[in-house]
Amino acid sequence: VLLGFEAIRNLLLTTSVFDVFSDRRSARSASREKLWDHSLGCAVAARVIGKYIRHEKIEELFVCALLHDIGKIVSMVYAPEEYETVSQLAENRGILMFEAESELLDYTHADTGRLLAKKWNLPTMVADVITFHHSPEQAEAHAQEAAVVHVADIFCRSLQLGSGGDNRIPGLNSA
Repeated sequence: VLLGFEAIRNLLLTTSVFDVFSDRRSARSASREKLWDHSLGCAVAARVIGKYIRHEKIEELFVCALLHDIGKIVSMVYAPEEYETVSQLAENRGILMFEAESELLDYTHADTGRLLAKKWNLPTMVADVITFHHSPEQAEAHAQEAAVVHVADIFCRSLQLGSGGDNRIPGLNSA
């Protein structure tokens, strides 16, 4: 059986991201694993949605969804106190993580994810989807891909597949 380049690339990316998520020495490993479950669920959902709408780049949708919350992982690892403060605000006020981030910080996990995507030289589409997965209409040229990940995120949260870091289900952006 021969695997295509895209399948191999996605397998390697998934394995690499899983390594970041699965630091078992961390006190926050359970949160990371739940976020991993959420991200992987979103990736699979984005692939299914992509097939349904006959999107030309289904594997790229998978990658976009897998990485849509990568900024949260960066915060968990490099700013754990800030991440915990944001998580507590989101839980106490019943708001989404990105709303708590916006309120407490000068940036969100989407902003952090965009910086990481740029640093890793990921395609513009991936960076745009990471940035605008909560507001796909702002993604301009990649609005459809951002909308797919937005819907996949809502779907996975509705089914309680892992955790996006809060217990809220974002509203469906109708744009």
